[in-house]
Amino acid sequence: MEQLITIESDVSVPKFSPHGRAIGIDLGLERFLTADDGSSVERPKFLKSLKGKLRLLQMRAARKHKRSNNWEKAQVTVAKLHHHVASTRKDFHLKTAHSLCDQAQTIFAEDLNAAGLNRGMLRLNCVDASNGCVPLVVGVGVLETWMLLSESKSQWHQSDLSRV
Repeated sequence: MEQLITIESDVSVPKFSPHGRAIGIDLGLERFLTADDGSSVERPKFLKSLKGKLRLLQMRAARKHKRSNNWEKAQVTVAKLHHHVASTRKDFHLKTAHSLCDQAQTIFAEDLNAAGLNRGMLRLNCVDASNGCVPLVVGVGVLETWMLLSESKSQWHQSDLSRV
């Protein structure tokens, strides 16, 4: 007994004509991104590589009397390390977006549910996958921030970035 099911939808697909060389990219947890030609960019583990140092500095800060001068200094060193992680992430994202825009005129990237990926068991891996730095806009997910940086870079290079 064979049954056929037909599904109709009123979704409109925009007509998009790519100009110049076009590439498609896939953001992931194992690799930062994989292009459609098979090349990939490995994901740097900014937070994981400095986790031991961060733990040590936070333990030192916890041993100080709250609101003392030494406690304030310890808090500043922890904040500096967090700033270092964020700035190296942002630098990596800008350089990656720049190299992608140099390679192609049109870039197709998947539109991810960033809020859904930042919940659950893989949350820490997703955040440390550096698919985005600390969100620049309130309410924007980690993966979404990389897309925002890439869109600004693609506008600067006069190339198109479309979400699929």
